[in-house]
Amino acid sequence: MENHNGNQNVGNPVQAILFDLDGTLWNAVDGIHKTWNQVVSNHPEYRTNPISFEELEGCLGLPMTEIAARLFSGTTPEQQQALMDECCAVENAYLAEHGGILYPKLEETLLELKKRYKLFVVSNCQQGYIESFIKAHRLETCFDDMECWGNNLLPKGENNKLIMERNGVTKAVYVGDTAGDEESARVAGIPFIFAKYGFGEPKAPDYVLEEFAKLPALMQQIEQLYKLSCDWTTQRGNPHSDSGNETDWKNCVYGYRQRVEIRREKMSIRIGILGYGNLGRGVECAVRQNEDLELAAVFTRRDPETVSILTNTAKVCRISEVETWKDKIDVMILCGGSATDLPAQTPAYVKHFNVIDSFDTHARIPEHFEKVDAAAKESGHIGIISVGWDPGMFSLNRLYANAILPEGRDYTFWGKGVSQGHSDAIRRIEGVKNAKQYTIPVEAALDAARSGSNPELTTRQKHTRECFVVLEEGADAAKVEETIKTMPNYFADYDTTVHFISEDELLANHSGIPHGGFVLRSGVTGWEKEHKHLIEYRLKLDSNPEFTASVLAAYARAAHRLSQEGQSGCKTVFDIAPAYLSTKSAQELRASML
Repeated sequence: MENHNGNQNVGNPVQAILFDLDGTLWNAVDGIHKTWNQVVSNHPEYRTNPISFEELEGCLGLPMTEIAARLFSGTTPEQQQALMDECCAVENAYLAEHGGILYPKLEETLLELKKRYKLFVVSNCQQGYIESFIKAHRLETCFDDMECWGNNLLPKGENNKLIMERNGVTKAVYVGDTAGDEESARVAGIPFIFAKYGFGEPKAPDYVLEEFAKLPALMQQIEQLYKLSCDWTTQRGNPHSDSGNETDWKNCVYGYRQRVEIRREKMSIRIGILGYGNLGRGVECAVRQNEDLELAAVFTRRDPETVSILTNTAKVCRISEVETWKDKIDVMILCGGSATDLPAQTPAYVKHFNVIDSFDTHARIPEHFEKVDAAAKESGHIGIISVGWDPGMFSLNRLYANAILPEGRDYTFWGKGVSQGHSDAIRRIEGVKNAKQYTIPVEAALDAARSGSNPELTTRQKHTRECFVVLEEGADAAKVEETIKTMPNYFADYDTTVHFISEDELLANHSGIPHGGFVLRSGVTGWEKEHKHLIEYRLKLDSNPEFTASVLAAYARAAHRLSQEGQSGCKTVFDIAPAYLSTKSAQELRASML
């Protein structure tokens, strides 16, 4: 292997890695937001209200001229250019001194990659922005070259080709987080790796990177795949010859994608997703992991043109179009909220489709069941409600444990994890900009439940709630804290701690959606009840919505099978035999799992 001054790695499937910057290597939104609003405040004749974080995040990755048109509409192109020039100058100076938030283990990962690949940064940013990133974090030794729109006014795809040609590279990959990054990789004819931890939602990435530190391992997998997919020795005669490799590299890329499409054509259960938030995105990923499922369409309240999904064979449609898909979808997975969406949506859509929902307001499940059951029986469809982990997997384990140990006591503990419903409740409070709430089991209560003494435990004794809150400027912290702690049905019955933190801290330390918990049944057996037993079921989840989505996907298979048998009406997890969830036949299950 030659060093970076020579023609490096000519015999390897990958010679270089091209990186996007924002949402891939760092998050500088706070610094950009601060400096641009500083400039905006000096020009009330062009814009009177501050730029919001939502506006800014929606612009990341776009060409600078398009950003200017979005943020300063109503001004002339010349005025927009002048404003952007001023914003960028102030921003570059600020970021060069203060930096942004690097994604975890960025420098050490880059240095590890540098041993094998050339590393480039290609961005749609202004001139000097990449330099500010490198200077602030002292990353001069990590990159071999850089290019951006501000240098030559070329779009990112053309700059990808330019930087590869300039450095004698024909085989590379692009790492980014937006649909624009994906398109730029396609223009350059190289595979696209989606940085899932970033800001955007591409359409059909070739690979998905969960966290930056896992990139070296992913690159090894990519090299192994393409060594198998492309017969370099046969096609070139000499695996170390670099002539013509660009054509072979493209053939490998698109040959792989073609095999993916062939696999999809064999799928049989057509899935619709209604609602494309965290849960909807999780369902899309779960469908991809089940070879007998195929995503047909996603239905959204938003403008479909603004929604980018990962499955390039699926459609994105308005919710108003849903009934036109009655003969094109086998199971509709409803990904709305339990407070207002699902009580209305599930009875309505089961009139037209077999449906699954994750309705989780425990006290209202019987009422919800009756409404869905009546509509499903009238239409001849299957509706499976309250599918997930609680209600869902935890419910099943409570049932099994009660049947096995009829004399005993149940205990359910949730966490430590993010409660999305409770976090949303905090965000709705006046003066709150953003928030995350963690449900935390009390260890002493867990120990007592496991002891076999069957203690009586109150709600307050079993869990605490910890809230991390970012306030709007000028908000009354004491009032917000009081509102949280006294909120009925959410916090009033718990010992609740409220921490006020910055947006940076929330992003750095609380950006995930972990959760989990325990279901325990403590009981006795024996003529004199002399023997104690404990049944314990635990979940520890990196992503609450993705795990819930995986449960929904399994029950979608069951719904389709029940419908094929001619059944109708509402079902819960209690009503469905486990074999209906599996892709395996009854014979295979008996042979491999019984």
